[in-house]
Amino acid sequence: MIEPIKSTKNPYSKMEMGMPYTHRPKALVFDYRVEMPAKAERIYSSGFGSKRTMKGSDRAEAFVFLQYRWEDADGNIYARRVGTARELYGKSTAGWVNGHKMEIHYGDITRQPYYTANMGLIPKNKSYYARNSKGKMVPVQEVGWASANEAPTHAIVMFSAGSGEPYTGTPGLTLWVDNVAFEN
Repeated sequence: MIEPIKSTKNPYSKMEMGMPYTHRPKALVFDYRVEMPAKAERIYSSGFGSKRTMKGSDRAEAFVFLQYRWEDADGNIYARRVGTARELYGKSTAGWVNGHKMEIHYGDITRQPYYTANMGLIPKNKSYYARNSKGKMVPVQEVGWASANEAPTHAIVMFSAGSGEPYTGTPGLTLWVDNVAFEN
């Protein structure tokens, strides 16, 4: 996070997303527990006065995006998606789920039976950000899928008790995570 936070506009521009990483793991392994409240509603609240209630409940999520990144002469950062794993959790678990394996799929997975739309490339208007070689935070523009055998340069691993838009979530939805590791 870039501190201090002075505004709620474009929250992803205030977070540096992705760490250098060059391995090709088979899976992300972790323990998790989800508590989903019985009342199904979502609340939007930016923390600066605006608040509204919407129907439906949010879902917790976990994902891994492995990317091959490069920077052009103007400091723009681009990426091809090397590996993808993403799961959504919409109901409470009966306690902890230990040793859960989330398989990482390589290359263009859009025609695979396990593919869902939320596993797709990050749209330009929802880009994650990274610091370029000039020290400026810029959007990482995912421009396509890498070949299935390409090595990544960066990894994004994220766990969240919400999978919707920023500042929107189901009050009381809780995700606990422990013992996170890549399996080679």
